[in-house]
Amino acid sequence: MWPTKWYYNNAFASGLATLYLFPIPTSTTLTGAMYYPAPLTQFATFTETLVLPPGYQRMMIKDLAVEIAPAFNVQPSPLLMRQAMDARGVVKRGNVQMRDLSFDAGVLLGHGGDYSILEG
Repeated sequence: MWPTKWYYNNAFASGLATLYLFPIPTSTTLTGAMYYPAPLTQFATFTETLVLPPGYQRMMIKDLAVEIAPAFNVQPSPLLMRQAMDARGVVKRGNVQMRDLSFDAGVLLGHGGDYSILEG
């Protein structure tokens, strides 16, 4: 049986969360994926290796240049600002998670907001 609904209990105080599926899956072969934002951890040493997806190194270099320019009494050039924005855009586009299924709720008029593709 495939789950059609879920409830996420954050339980922030305990630091643990629970995901309840309904109906309870009866197959052991079902798989799922959960995505969550996680901050980068602070580096322990200057020699620590960090592996990031394509585009991150350029973004970090350009953003760092913009960030430290005032410390050197330099105004970032319009070219540098544009390059930093472009680099951030590349990373943001690469991090967009497509939804598995999405549609306008207006499609469900007359169904009470609850519709099953299997049942029609």
